[in-house]
Amino acid sequence: MAIVVIILDIVVIVMAICCISFNIYRTVAVNNILDDLLANPDQYSNFESLSYYEMVFNSTLAIMVFFAWVKVGRVRAAKERAYFSQQFP
Repeated sequence: MAIVVIILDIVVIVMAICCISFNIYRTVAVNNILDDLLANPDQYSNFESLSYYEMVFNSTLAIMVFFAWVKVGRVRAAKERAYFSQQFP
């Protein structure tokens, strides 16, 4: 059971690092595309790849939040079990 908790911790940490790095990449990429667009207003700027990666980012963030809530639920359940085991030996 402890190995599952460790794996869950690692998964949440890796997903958080991916989300943070993509958030930085997205900010830089949008700034670059907008700078190019402002320099050449008649040229088409393709945001399709950024919108795809935004959907991937949102999905990854949702999965990470779900795993974090599972972790919080496990901690809360463990505290409740400890409380009831003290109440009713």
